[in-house]
Amino acid sequence: MTSLHTFRGRASPLLLAFMLSLSGCGGDGGSSSSASSSSSSSSSSSSSSSSSSSSGGSNHACPGVAANAWQGTPIELPGRVEAENFDLEGFYDSTPQNQGGAYRDTAVDIAAINGGYAVVNTDAGEYLEYTVNVAAAGEYQVVAKVGAAGAGRTLELSQCDTHLLTVAVPYSGEDAAFRTIALGTIYLEPGLQVIRLSVGDLPGAKIDWLHIGNYTGELSAPTPVAFGTTLDPAQQIQAARTFAQNTLRPGASGWRAKGDQRRSYYFPKANAQVGYRLVVPSSWDGVSALPLVVFLHGAGNDVNSYVDQNNRQMARLAEQHGFILASALGYGGAYGTMLRLPAVFGQPQEAANMLAGITQERRAAEALSERDVINVIELVRGEYPINDKAMFLTGHSMGSGGTWYIGAKYSSYWAGLAPMSGPFVQEQGYPWENLSTMPLLITEGTGATPSLTGSRVLRDWLKARDFDITYKEVNADHAGMVPLVLPDVFQFFANLVP
Repeated sequence: MTSLHTFRGRASPLLLAFMLSLSGCGGDGGSSSSASSSSSSSSSSSSSSSSSSSSGGSNHACPGVAANAWQGTPIELPGRVEAENFDLEGFYDSTPQNQGGAYRDTAVDIAAINGGYAVVNTDAGEYLEYTVNVAAAGEYQVVAKVGAAGAGRTLELSQCDTHLLTVAVPYSGEDAAFRTIALGTIYLEPGLQVIRLSVGDLPGAKIDWLHIGNYTGELSAPTPVAFGTTLDPAQQIQAARTFAQNTLRPGASGWRAKGDQRRSYYFPKANAQVGYRLVVPSSWDGVSALPLVVFLHGAGNDVNSYVDQNNRQMARLAEQHGFILASALGYGGAYGTMLRLPAVFGQPQEAANMLAGITQERRAAEALSERDVINVIELVRGEYPINDKAMFLTGHSMGSGGTWYIGAKYSSYWAGLAPMSGPFVQEQGYPWENLSTMPLLITEGTGATPSLTGSRVLRDWLKARDFDITYKEVNADHAGMVPLVLPDVFQFFANLVP
């Protein structure tokens, strides 16, 4: 029996998307009112200064009118845009009153926070507008302080209906704790214009402020993995990249070879020759950028075990879909994570007990294991042209734990993750924000106890928070499920290749 459940954050009815529009044309649709009035979600308003209509259209003409600004003063850019200081008549809210009860007597929900204010309880179709004055034409950094209790949220920046930037708003916990994140850069012309902040499909996020211009404050650091090493991911990637550049010999025998290859490299920190398996499509033209699948094996196995199983099924699937397949050893450890059975998802006490017994020797071994994986990735990327938008990570059992660990800690690499029968991850002490928009395929065997219970708890937890997950169970035990789900894993990745 096979059970398949797909919960796509961006397609699910449980998903909220933010849309920020930098628009020289504001909206005449939706409710708008003066600072002392309230607007309704239907077709009328109690305000004497304006009436309500359906959302869309424009209130403010390009490039903007100073008198429309909150307190009659446009916000100067570069600078900060406080969410609660929206224009007098530049908003639509789906409820007739301020449910946050603070700052302004309007329909927009504003709550007091840490001596300031934030817009909260956002709902589908709502928007806020801000009249701003841009000092000079040029590139402007955009930073936001936002929070979201679910995954998959996005921000879109546009100006007079011209798209500028789309970014992800990270999941920030059950209480949607504020996180300060860099969104990217946009180009702005000088003068008056209107910023529109529009809310997408469903409610659930809150906005403190936007900063448009050079930002010198602190950004929120990623949540450190409580059950992993202390290696800094950015520093480790750079170190591995430098190592690969110094190790690789372009034009040497075997350079950019095709086919199934058993390789090794000298790992100085381990003082050892470490193997990895590489499968390069025989149909590759030698020039085109290739998608990459990195595989992490289970305990008691090596880089060849899974690749050779079932008449080289994994290698054949990689060839069929045109992927480079790299099977990494994870020298001497479990790829950096300290979690093993019985510390599956939903068992925080088991995880705490396990972590309490971790020795310094184990921590050192896991640091080597983690470094090995990143070394192999950079060795492959340094030799072959890799499509950086099509890099994927999968693993089974202990390798599934490695997929959860490496996948989130080094999330900048990955376009999708597929952990198989190994829910070695915890709700707390893990950078779930890094997986806010990451497509996930979680597979399990119905006879794979005790990981089955943990996988089902994890599935339900992710679904409730709008993560982009596909979940599949097959009628097999822990080892027997692998050949049954591998075709799904590679098809899942193939569907994500741009």
